[in-house]
Amino acid sequence: MNAVCGSRSIPQYSSEVVSAVAAHEGVDETELPPLYDVIDPDALDALLSSVQTGGSDQASVDFEYAGYRVVVFEDRTVVIE
Repeated sequence: MNAVCGSRSIPQYSSEVVSAVAAHEGVDETELPPLYDVIDPDALDALLSSVQTGGSDQASVDFEYAGYRVVVFEDRTVVIE
């Protein structure tokens, strides 16, 4: 009997946040605090991946992380301020 493991189809916005902040800081991702201390990573991924694209408006989520204001857009753009 063969088993097939399905891959997760929800985009990993949360991983992109951690990668972007680590690159901005010039540190390894493991040196940052856990993202789940400030936002639920699964909820972030599910929320932004559920947005219907095609309109002129773009969905985003902003929050504080590792001393920065982070804005994540539905197109996976991550802005660090």
